[in-house]
Amino acid sequence: MDTMTMNDQPLLPEVIEVSKNHNVELTTIDIKINIKPDNLFFEGHFPNMPILPGVAQVHWVMLFAKEYLSVTFNVHRIEAIKFQRIIQPNSQLTLQLIDNKCGKLSFSYRAGDVVYGSGRIIYDQ
Repeated sequence: MDTMTMNDQPLLPEVIEVSKNHNVELTTIDIKINIKPDNLFFEGHFPNMPILPGVAQVHWVMLFAKEYLSVTFNVHRIEAIKFQRIIQPNSQLTLQLIDNKCGKLSFSYRAGDVVYGSGRIIYDQ
């Protein structure tokens, strides 16, 4: 995926590693990411304590699902979305995408066993 930028600031995290596990029922993608301090989503959110907005997290899920799972979204709904921990600059996380191939994409942002955010996107195929 090309690096997306706006005003020379990245919109996407740095991708460190991608691994894929595929079987008949599910496809799982683990994307190790580094979220750099100059990411545009930190701008103004918030000046003295930058945090990654939830909308950015969902946006990345959709972009990476399109890139690595070839999912083209016509989103029906987003459910069970939880932002459990604040994501700050210089965070290194694993974004896990699980596609059940029946219109449901589950996702989670993790560092080891610690979950930072998770949810499901229900989409029309």
